[in-house]
Amino acid sequence: TLIIEVIDLNETDKGWMTLQSFHVFQVLKGRRQGGSYWIGQGHVWVSFFCCHIDLCFPGSVFCVSLDPATNSLAVTGGEDDKAYVWRVSDGEVLFECTGHKDSVTSVLFSHDSSLVATGDMSGLIKVWKVETKQEVWSFEVGDLEWLEWHPCAPVLLAGMADGNVWMWKIPGGHCKTLQGPGCQSTSGKVLPDGKRAVVGYEDGNVRLWDLKQGNATHVIKGYDGHQGALTCLACNKDGSLVLTGSVDGCAKLINTASGKVLGVFSVDGGKAKASQEDAEETNSVESVGFCNVLPLIAVAYLSGTLGIYDLSSQVLRHKCQHQAGIVHLQWEESSSVVSTCSLDGAVRLWDARSGTMVSEYRGHQAEILDFTLNREASMAVTASGDHQAKVFLLQRPDR
Repeated sequence: TLIIEVIDLNETDKGWMTLQSFHVFQVLKGRRQGGSYWIGQGHVWVSFFCCHIDLCFPGSVFCVSLDPATNSLAVTGGEDDKAYVWRVSDGEVLFECTGHKDSVTSVLFSHDSSLVATGDMSGLIKVWKVETKQEVWSFEVGDLEWLEWHPCAPVLLAGMADGNVWMWKIPGGHCKTLQGPGCQSTSGKVLPDGKRAVVGYEDGNVRLWDLKQGNATHVIKGYDGHQGALTCLACNKDGSLVLTGSVDGCAKLINTASGKVLGVFSVDGGKAKASQEDAEETNSVESVGFCNVLPLIAVAYLSGTLGIYDLSSQVLRHKCQHQAGIVHLQWEESSSVVSTCSLDGAVRLWDARSGTMVSEYRGHQAEILDFTLNREASMAVTASGDHQAKVFLLQRPDR
């Protein structure tokens, strides 16, 4: 059973709230004023610990996505073999995505927010029409590794454990397959032009695909490739550059037109780990991303280090240390602030210019497994192993 609890604050209570007393309030009832929140007659400053919505689920919540059109809807998937589409303003669940056979580990809205794709660990993929709340398409494949919508068409891509990438037109189901190298396809992303995709594999290779022709235009392998499985991918705004991360502890910068590796980034001085096991135990790269407003990139490591690198000189500018391994990072759309979520259950905002932490948001009782920011970076939606999804209202002195 999904639980959404609304608790009214006692209007006579005033003063500072501790984290322990604050996070129990499931829905914050109050009006925004300046950089604080007025709740009843009591003035409560909640810039660091402001949980607006708290949804409780029957099991761990593995993934979350916001609708790109309005950022007003979220979809979460989890251990109870279901996904839920809900409003971020009040936590109301609009519909449940049922019929899955295993934990739902991939959820995402299409480019126009009209469709939601949900995928489970058994390989069952379903697509739902948001307006009608109905399932419009489903397909069962092998073990599913990742899902990705085309940036400007109702086309869904899925990476498989056998290395193949499937591509469907939804809801018609017309299908094309990008043949893999026979090892796991671990990550994938369609480039902004909508004509190419970059896919990473378990053997450390990276392939750039022409989606129309169905062939690989570039294969980055051997010395140029990674020495272990890829874990993450990101591209810059125009798709000319791709960042790849791997269990070998390195991130690589690739020119998508030429397939050339332009740089290697590592907090260990650029040396790859001797073995995949060593990398997995220490400093696997878990997430990467490009800053939109400055020539900076961010690389998040399982060791808890967030590396901020200068894209031009490829110099490590800042090491932002976390108390536990980092799971995911996301740059704000129009600033040099990068947000992270980590295994200690916190969301943190970092100023990449100075390397200092801007703010920290807590409330989860277990690791955060996924999070996403809205377009204005005024809100973070988190998914956690504590069976909860939360909406945090992000406050900064400069906003």
